[in-house]
Amino acid sequence: MKIFLDDYEAGLAEGRYLDAALPKLPFNDGEFDLCLCSHLLFLYSAQLSADFHLASMLEMLRVAREIRVFPLLDLDLQRSAHLDPITAELRSADFNSEIVNVPYEFQKGGGQMLRVVRSGQRIERDARRFRFEDQMCSRPKRIIGRERGFF
Repeated sequence: MKIFLDDYEAGLAEGRYLDAALPKLPFNDGEFDLCLCSHLLFLYSAQLSADFHLASMLEMLRVAREIRVFPLLDLDLQRSAHLDPITAELRSADFNSEIVNVPYEFQKGGGQMLRVVRSGQRIERDARRFRFEDQMCSRPKRIIGRERGFF
């Protein structure tokens, strides 16, 4: 978080941080290798419908080769009721997903993320790739922001 906060003003001035909102993103198909969604999808399961979750994830998959969603718990610290139906829908739309344990936890019991790629793409299994620092690189090309969260 410190890396992001230290970089935010300069990144905003350089156009590396853009304002956009799910479920519609202003980017070309396949423009990114990775799209991260942190503390929005699944966390707000009571406030955001399953349809919103699915549309958002399909949109992120439109603009990125891989998506990662963290955490998988709702605000009551329970596994999101949307998780299983959404992963089933994604599977039927020819995407592979897996739940990955991560070495950080912002909510008690919330140390997992969902990774999704198009079928046929290999899911990298090297656990070292899941360090928080790897996901929040020091000089990102672009991060898309929305009010309180970044995705």
